[in-house]
Amino acid sequence: MIGLLFVNLTGDDDENGANYTSTAMYAASFLTPAFFIYLCLPSVYEDRAAFYRETSSGLYSKFLYTIALQLASVPYVFAAATLNSSIVYHLVPFREGGYGYYWLMFTSFMLTSWMQGIAIGALTPSMAVGTVAVMAPLQISNFFCGFLVARDSIGWWFRWLYYFNPCGMTYMVQGLYKNEFEPRNNITNTPRITRGREFLARRGWNDDEGEQLTKWECVGILWTFGFMWIVIGQWAMMHIRHGTR
Repeated sequence: MIGLLFVNLTGDDDENGANYTSTAMYAASFLTPAFFIYLCLPSVYEDRAAFYRETSSGLYSKFLYTIALQLASVPYVFAAATLNSSIVYHLVPFREGGYGYYWLMFTSFMLTSWMQGIAIGALTPSMAVGTVAVMAPLQISNFFCGFLVARDSIGWWFRWLYYFNPCGMTYMVQGLYKNEFEPRNNITNTPRITRGREFLARRGWNDDEGEQLTKWECVGILWTFGFMWIVIGQWAMMHIRHGTR
């Protein structure tokens, strides 16, 4: 649906084409992982009573159960990310030659979102509470990632949320935009010529002295956020016991 919404709207190397591209990339990269956060919640709550009973009787350890829960759906997430990214990337289309990085970053964000969903499920007592609790990190990440509001337009008292929003979305968006726009040298807006780096600078992702982070550093930071949610999920499953009937 996202690919059809933006199909063939990003082919021109002009200011409008660049704006269409940035909007399409944001929508394509955020909506599916956001859905996956909700999708993994039932797997945490449905087996909770059996998990408490069987770990109490010593059938298996809490640590091994949580690792299995976190890893069991990784092949499914990889397959879904590959299918989604390949369709959207070539249907829109985005820059030729940039799909490999797009797939890596999109898959990393999907996995981070999945681990975040499991962690939130482990921290909350029920599906109803977890569904509401998921909204807070999603909305914070959505607003402060640098797309809706540029970094330099965010007040200094909220600037920390740009660098440390719960989903790590700042680095996903920044990496994808650098992959798309840095190689472009002919984004035109008559009579002025705008290079890709200048387009990125308007969002606060490049400065006068060059890039602040490379696109590969953005991948590494996003992986750090994913590891953070893995640890939080492990801790919550091992140390928090919610009431069950």
